[in-house]
Amino acid sequence: MEKGTRILVVNNEEDLQSVLTQVLSEDGHEVTQAATGEQALEVFREGDYHLVITDMQMPGMSGIELLKELKSINPDIQVIIMTSFASIDDAIKALRLGAYDYLVKPFENVDHVSALANHAIEKVLLSLKTQMLIDNLQRKNDDLEKANEQLRELAIRDGLTGIFNHMYFHEALEMEVLRSRRHKRTFSLMMLDVGLISGAPVLGQIADSFDFDWLFVVIGVACLLAIAVYSWSSL
Repeated sequence: MEKGTRILVVNNEEDLQSVLTQVLSEDGHEVTQAATGEQALEVFREGDYHLVITDMQMPGMSGIELLKELKSINPDIQVIIMTSFASIDDAIKALRLGAYDYLVKPFENVDHVSALANHAIEKVLLSLKTQMLIDNLQRKNDDLEKANEQLRELAIRDGLTGIFNHMYFHEALEMEVLRSRRHKRTFSLMMLDVGLISGAPVLGQIADSFDFDWLFVVIGVACLLAIAVYSWSSL
């Protein structure tokens, strides 16, 4: 059994607690004892346990009540109920409430206790490993999404200036043409030569006043003019 597994044993009979602790410790588990359900809840909240083995009948809180409380704190916790022949119906009720299994007292063979506890622990560890794999896959998927987004940006932008390239232009143009056809509107497009108008005094003054790169000023003015033409032609 994997080291580091922790089991909480809840029982008010010292002799039975000692036997269970010895058997489970020999299997390599770290065992903590609690005499009542109330004490068990305090201990459980302070630690990280893989399995709880509790008696059905105890002073104060019963095993059923303890099971409900444990499941409300950690729905994945595995719980084994110890019961007598007279309370088998309560054991079945515990199974319906999420208990892993039950043990009938007195035990005919402590090896059965050991085997049942080990099976419950294996289920917990398998669940933890599965969740870890899922989390790792999710992280890798998120990283892949980020990488794909970066690739998409690189595909539609110029690597030097960061401005949208011809691929983006063609995609945007196709989308606008389809939109104009769908709405039955005239589509107009104005092309501006940035190199031709880059030396315009007015654009240079605007760029100097706002500490902008002249290229972005030209592009901004071009976009405004294109929107104006498109809006006018759609009337």
